[in-house]
Amino acid sequence: MDHKPIYISEKGILTPPVFPRTLRVKPPGGLFLTLVICFLLIPWLSLSLHRRLIPESRKFFLNPSPVALRLFSGSFASFLADMFYIQGILDISGEFDSPAIRIERVQGDFSAALSLDPKLVQGYFFASIVLGHDKEGITKAIDFLEAHRGLNSSEWRILYWLGFSYYELGNYRKAVDYYREASLLPGAPDFLKSNPVMLYYKAGKADLGVAYLRGLLGSLKEKSQVEWIKVKLEWLENIAELEKKALEFKGRFGQPPQRLEELVERGLILNLPEDPFGGGYYLDKETGRIKSRFDPPGRERSPDSRPCSSCEKRAS
Repeated sequence: MDHKPIYISEKGILTPPVFPRTLRVKPPGGLFLTLVICFLLIPWLSLSLHRRLIPESRKFFLNPSPVALRLFSGSFASFLADMFYIQGILDISGEFDSPAIRIERVQGDFSAALSLDPKLVQGYFFASIVLGHDKEGITKAIDFLEAHRGLNSSEWRILYWLGFSYYELGNYRKAVDYYREASLLPGAPDFLKSNPVMLYYKAGKADLGVAYLRGLLGSLKEKSQVEWIKVKLEWLENIAELEKKALEFKGRFGQPPQRLEELVERGLILNLPEDPFGGGYYLDKETGRIKSRFDPPGRERSPDSRPCSSCEKRAS
């Protein structure tokens, strides 16, 4: 027979208090925790062994397959993307035998990061613009951006950086194409819509720039933008007309003019047009192109100048 305690108070006999039974939750097994910890330590251990045991000149970089990364990362995709991203930042300033090895390693890091998280926009910047210090580097930057642009097709900055890279190579026509494409994407700044004009000018295709500006005028509504585009259009129309007359001069007299004033002296034009930017037009004897005084020969952008990652508006 069970004996239960009896509680007695001034009001009588009380039954013992009844407490609800609680379920005991078992902690995760030791094997499970061990597997999770090992999985998280794999990138760090791999990096440590890679750097300490293998000479730099003999390193072989194995870039994981994007499909395999997404398949096996599971719920750790965001964490691993950050790990690869941080490693890419560290490798930019790391010690390597050659710039080519650095580029291969850094782009491999950011390729893995972007495969897991395409929204890490600065990864595209670090894997391309930051590494492009010479023709080979810029070419590899373009290859990287072309290969990964589809991961985040709505991001205008990727196309902007592609355009800038082609600009650095002197391929102004390609730069124009990417700047125009970038300007159509959500969030693109207004200056991208008018900047291609300068690239048409540098490419010696003033007539194409004129056609582009005329089409752009029909899509603008803000008065200040319309007025600015009209000034650029007048400036470029003058250049296009002078180039046309210079070609006519060469066809009639067998050689190009040495000075723009010869177009007036030979009766091809009544007078030289005024430059709306105030510098005046001149004939570049080295290239045979019509230029504006605000862009004298040799004043090209420094190869070391880089666009900021936020791509703020620059004076055109």
